Amino acid sequence: MSGVSRAAEGSTKLKLKNKNTIIFSGNICKYSSRNATDDAEEIEGSYSLKVAGRCKVVLVEADNNQTWSYSKWLKEHGYKKGDEISYISTEIKVKNNKIIRIYFSA
Repeated sequence: MSGVSRAAEGSTKLKLKNKNTIIFSGNICKYSSRNATDDAEEIEGSYSLKVAGRCKVVLVEADNNQTWSYSKWLKEHGYKKGDEISYISTEIKVKNNKIIRIYFSA
């Protein structure tokens, strides 16, 4: 699943429902593999997704990629229940109905 934030003239938003659940809403591209990203159509919807215990957050910025554990990333950025997560574009990898990777690009 991927999308561009409203702040970057897209239509998606991420909201922290609670410590272990993220709500992803707006016009989202949903696909089954990275090879299918070009063929994916935007679908309007809202998804409440649980975060896997082994979830990683990857901040992609040119040659400086940073990988964090989800819990450390939450703590470092100070996100709390009900907060909207700021980003430009994101790709969320889901397996067995749980988020296992979140990629944020600048």
